[in-house]
Amino acid sequence: MGGLFFALMYLVGATSVGFEPWNGSRFWMLFELFADLYVVCLLLVLLPSRWRGAGRVVCAAATYLLSAVDMACYVRVGMPITPMLVQLVMQTNGREATEALVAYADGRMLLSPLSLVLVQAVVGLWCLCRPSACGRVLTQLSAHVAPWLRGVLHVAVAFLLVVGVVSSAENKAYLYYRIARQYSELDTQRVRDFRQRTNYYLPIYRLAFALAETGRLRGELTRFSHSLSLARVDSVSPRPPHVVVIFGESYNRHHSALYGYARATTPRQCARWARGEMVRFDDVISSWNTTCESFQNMLSSQCVGMAGTWASAPPFPLLFRKAGFRVTFLSNQYVVGQAGFSAFVEDAFFNNPATSPQLFDRRNDRLHAYDGDLLRYLPAPRSESGRPQLTLIHFLGLHAAFDQRYPHAFAHFGAGSYHRPDLTDGDRAVLAAYDNAVYYNDYVVDRILRHYEGTDAVVVFVPDHGERVFDTSNEWGRNLSWSPGDLRQQFEIPFWIWGSPIYRRRHPQQWRQIESAAPRRAMTDALPHLLYHLAGIHTPWYHARYDLLSPHYDARRPRIIRGERDYDRLKNNSVERQKGDF
Repeated sequence: MGGLFFALMYLVGATSVGFEPWNGSRFWMLFELFADLYVVCLLLVLLPSRWRGAGRVVCAAATYLLSAVDMACYVRVGMPITPMLVQLVMQTNGREATEALVAYADGRMLLSPLSLVLVQAVVGLWCLCRPSACGRVLTQLSAHVAPWLRGVLHVAVAFLLVVGVVSSAENKAYLYYRIARQYSELDTQRVRDFRQRTNYYLPIYRLAFALAETGRLRGELTRFSHSLSLARVDSVSPRPPHVVVIFGESYNRHHSALYGYARATTPRQCARWARGEMVRFDDVISSWNTTCESFQNMLSSQCVGMAGTWASAPPFPLLFRKAGFRVTFLSNQYVVGQAGFSAFVEDAFFNNPATSPQLFDRRNDRLHAYDGDLLRYLPAPRSESGRPQLTLIHFLGLHAAFDQRYPHAFAHFGAGSYHRPDLTDGDRAVLAAYDNAVYYNDYVVDRILRHYEGTDAVVVFVPDHGERVFDTSNEWGRNLSWSPGDLRQQFEIPFWIWGSPIYRRRHPQQWRQIESAAPRRAMTDALPHLLYHLAGIHTPWYHARYDLLSPHYDARRPRIIRGERDYDRLKNNSVERQKGDF
């Protein structure tokens, strides 16, 4: 019966692998599944013979139930078991759960892959509960198997087991730190630069991670929920009716022609800057080189160095709403109801169906291949309601894979555009793709600025972090190194403010403040305080020392990156040692 149990469990596992979203290679998942089930079968063999059959039935029943729940979640709400889903279940009472089950149990679910899991459950449990009948059938079949074929099967099993164990070793080590040790993603990568092939490929791993992550971040989520009740606005001064923030992604400042890059990657921004329409800030860094932590800092009113964490202070979109602004959040990475496994805190902030309506009046409901398609959701430049507007636009931007971030028509650069003997042809192709993504981003950003040219609007452009792209080595991709060259590429970002002609005419004093602030050093964690200034929002959560435009701005504040080290101290020490190589 052990062989029957193995076959039934492999089939339901393969159903999950084949029909649900995945992060990794389905090919390697099937090998890992083989190895995982082999280990489970070995553990069941250790049970006393009188308990072995019952153990298989219990194990199978639990597997079928978990697989059915996981598939039902995916079919009905667009995500399998995730930390965000576990949070929602924990916040739901019995009545809400019952009503949801009744509402969701419809024909759509029965005509989905869920039906395959249910059929397998019925047939599989029937077989395992009738061991004598099934045993006779299997005995008769095995009697007709030639001895040489048995030998081939044994060799095949040994081969699959070895490949499964070896190929999944990296993933198992990664899961150990993420689930058993409850390390954050950042702390896990500090242990080792894991290159796992599969991740949470089965419902059991998804549930284990969801529970572990929920436990790890319980305090942060509680603090964040409490911070929403602390939002308060005292008054609002008349300021521009349109405040727009464009969040870039993985944008290395040193690949922008606006900042002196040798190739014309940002011709439209350069033209606007030459006409005096925008102010370029030359010494702005991100607080993290990871999206999740960077966004936590940028959207929270709390700054690095203040008491508490990002979750201790209310996020600025909520304060804008309380100030009477209509807040729109357009993202090409986050959509409510589409949560992943590596960004739980982001999901809790952006994608929580309970929290999102408190922060935003309007959001897009789908993702797009290219950022330009996101602009169809831009609110009208003139508000019919008369309410001022805050519009947040979050790009997929320059996130790897770079060659998928722009339409073919924007393939402006090629591998032959670069004389870099130290790079392979493939590396130069990656470099060209990154610069093409910057070129396309320049086009999309220009379309946004044109959208607001005829209104009283101010636009802030700020990426979440930079990206290593062969600037000081023959390597690319973000890492946790403290080497000067790596830090420069990953933390130094473009930052600029654009004012429409009407804005510059109506708010000359504020525009002069923006121009005067251009030489100041800054870090993205203080973004909310700049925005409160631009919007004229007076709140106890505003602090002038963090406001880049304020005369009381603290330009000597330590810029602590990754929550650990002073960036400027690292930079200055590097300059002294390497004579300006940083």
